[in-house]
Amino acid sequence: MRVVAMIVLLSAAAVVVNAESVEYGIYVDTQMSECCIDTVPVQPFDVYVALTELPSNASVYGWEMQFTAIGSLYFLNVVYEHSATNYLPFPDCMVAFPAPVTAEPLVLARITLMAMGPCGVLVAPCTVPSLPDTPWPVVAFGLDMEDIAPVYPAYGSLEMPQLWVGPGDCPEEGDSLDIIATQTTNWSGVKALFH
Repeated sequence: MRVVAMIVLLSAAAVVVNAESVEYGIYVDTQMSECCIDTVPVQPFDVYVALTELPSNASVYGWEMQFTAIGSLYFLNVVYEHSATNYLPFPDCMVAFPAPVTAEPLVLARITLMAMGPCGVLVAPCTVPSLPDTPWPVVAFGLDMEDIAPVYPAYGSLEMPQLWVGPGDCPEEGDSLDIIATQTTNWSGVKALFH
């Protein structure tokens, strides 16, 4: 009986995750199917940062990403799911879970946004990455350095927004993002809209 239990434990510990299939995205629905809003909402709205295409045996210990707003977009609040802790100031994220998490899809965070026009969110590696030689965000599938693996965008590439808010269809790879406003806006200007 002890031999069988030991074999089961060793086989569970030897799980290798094929991270090339693991994708991340920013979604506007809890089904993790939509990454675009074709109109600009007039109030704050929530989006979900999630990992998809996880193997059924994958346990996630933490993740690293950086979020950049393009256009007139404000990050109002972020809630890290599964009681996770971020060790960097947002929008930089080096996040650890208190215990390994398994789910498909795996929601990493809920971010409340306010859009003032066409805008988007780019995702990149955090500024202090665990894997400095990779251009991708990473996920920890274990506690050792060899368990940290890059994950890939569910939509387009690193140069394309993982969330798009604005008129028309989501931008495609190679499309110009020039329609995004580049004028500066400050928080006082946003608050003045609601007086």
